[in-house]
Amino acid sequence: MEWILNDLSLEQQFVDKDDFIKKMTVFLQTKNSHAILNQHLLCSRQLGSVKVVGDITFSQAVMRYSPPTLKRQLLSWVNKHGPFWQDHRVAHEDDYFECHGIDVTDQGLGECARRAIKKLAVCSYSFTGQFNHSPITIQHGLVEEPMGFYDINNIWTADALITSARQSLPAPKNWAEAIERLIEEYPCLTLSNLIFEQMAPVPYSRGNYDSIRERFRVLREYLNSRDNVGKHTKKSNEILINYFQGEKSWFSDSSESECRDFKSALSFKDLSNHEVKLFPFHGKIKTPQLRIHFEWPIPPECRQIQVVYMGPKLTKR
Repeated sequence: MEWILNDLSLEQQFVDKDDFIKKMTVFLQTKNSHAILNQHLLCSRQLGSVKVVGDITFSQAVMRYSPPTLKRQLLSWVNKHGPFWQDHRVAHEDDYFECHGIDVTDQGLGECARRAIKKLAVCSYSFTGQFNHSPITIQHGLVEEPMGFYDINNIWTADALITSARQSLPAPKNWAEAIERLIEEYPCLTLSNLIFEQMAPVPYSRGNYDSIRERFRVLREYLNSRDNVGKHTKKSNEILINYFQGEKSWFSDSSESECRDFKSALSFKDLSNHEVKLFPFHGKIKTPQLRIHFEWPIPPECRQIQVVYMGPKLTKR
């Protein structure tokens, strides 16, 4: 699967410079969250000249209004590294395509149509606005003499793009592949280098992998739910109620007796300073009995959670 950026979705689609910066920040975070998106989300080499706010072009808006880190990342993306669909443009005779009465032959939607004609797996990615719908219909040929119409699947939210990227990957076949996938999918969780060794006694199954992913997903949602100074929001409290409280909760602390009787088993090196300490808080999977031990509570200034153990239950009596 390849995703191609819809140039039209940037043209005059931003309320002001702040709206542009906000949406670009979210887009880059999403694009960088998965290696497959960095490699297969394609843009146009002419993207920098698209007018995004009034007469201000994409490149001008980036240069004038972006904070330094965002500016560096955006300019590197559109000016150097892409990837760019023009580098592998699909050749097609009668090369003329329209969308909404606009010539898109040399835009992303035109390339989507050419790839669709060749039966290649392709999807359009649009920024929110007039293209908040799917599919997008592309006309091949002039209005007076259309040669065909092609419905292109379209995505316009970060969550949908991540889901599409995840679904395009083959399922892991073993724990080595599964753990590598988890590391890539959840960069906000820092995993111990011993995770591979810890999971070695556990037979690999798709069910166990999916259960672990769901626990990781909740931890990521918790981190993202806090405000910019790390304080709980309404969403944070909802997550704590739904997943951290009650007898059937996914996450809980070890009991005092477990901390006493299994002190050695529940002690791990802190991944930040390498000091050995107790990590009694854990995520739970019942069948088989797997545990995910991690740092808790999370200091307000921390934007990551360290996972020090993942494997069979450690407090079996």
